[in-house]
Amino acid sequence: MDEGGKLEVVLRVRPLTAEESAADEQCVAAVRSAGGGGPGQAEVVVTDRGVARSWRFARVLGPDASQTDVVHAVDARGAVQGARAGHSACIMCHGSTGSGKTHTMLGRLSSLEPPSRLAGLLPHAFALLLEEREAVRAAGGRQDLLFGAIDVYNEAAFDLLEETTPRLPVREHSIGGAFFAAGAQWRSIEGAADAEAALADASRHRAVGAHALNRDSSRSHAVFTVMVQTYPHGGAAAAARSAVLVFVDLAGSERRKQTGTSGHAAEESAAINKSLLALNRCVTALAEAGAGVDGRPSAGSAAPRRPHVPYRSSVLTRLLRSVLDGPAQIKLLACVSPAESQES
Repeated sequence: MDEGGKLEVVLRVRPLTAEESAADEQCVAAVRSAGGGGPGQAEVVVTDRGVARSWRFARVLGPDASQTDVVHAVDARGAVQGARAGHSACIMCHGSTGSGKTHTMLGRLSSLEPPSRLAGLLPHAFALLLEEREAVRAAGGRQDLLFGAIDVYNEAAFDLLEETTPRLPVREHSIGGAFFAAGAQWRSIEGAADAEAALADASRHRAVGAHALNRDSSRSHAVFTVMVQTYPHGGAAAAARSAVLVFVDLAGSERRKQTGTSGHAAEESAAINKSLLALNRCVTALAEAGAGVDGRPSAGSAAPRRPHVPYRSSVLTRLLRSVLDGPAQIKLLACVSPAESQES
């Protein structure tokens, strides 16, 4: 999709880890400006066997970028303010295993007043949401926040907010075709303490495992959703505006040769890669159809046509259908390792 479309890609290149530095790994990725610094004016250059290749993105964050830089790069404040007006948004972290996705999305969980410098995108977004709600109240309105967290593991959905993480059936709404995890818990977020507790529970219940590339590898896709209901005029239901903010920490794509997995872990890897492929096919189908904001064709595309998008191919794509297929603004935060051994 082009600059005017609903999808924007931001790239984050993490620094070399202590283990990679100790092993004398070479850093093969470099970030440089390609112009005025606006959308499409930053690029990453990868050098492999003396040959340099470059790719341009809306924004590129180098190894020195902070967690706050990420928040600004994906315009989290804009997404939060848009939710107040009834506009939904989705931010997905994607990359190979060990590329820093979960650090980027969750980081080190602590107090939200204010978030620490190591807090990830989602804690910062919660802090912005609570700040925005105070602004709504100051203007005489009301805003309700509900938080849900679903783990997609081996093509099944689990509730991360329940201690027993029960498996949930994924069903389709009779109107509109959106999918949902039936019976999932939704927590009301009244303040920072509620948000901190919910994030801690969701993080603790995720499926993780160890392999050759990452001792704390996420073995599942985590879908965090904040439902935002805003009543701008003293709580009048007729004027209510509804939106959802969806944050997705995708499990890392894996190569069995690199991770050294076998048995059950290899089955997990296969399920991860299958669902990532399904997501890629859905996004590609939408892009090839020239879908822009609100499903309108992007500039220069042919006449509007409704593409076949294979949402039913996986549990992950079913749960994301409402944001991928609707008017939500989508940011794909691609996380990459600069290590030579990770270059592909």
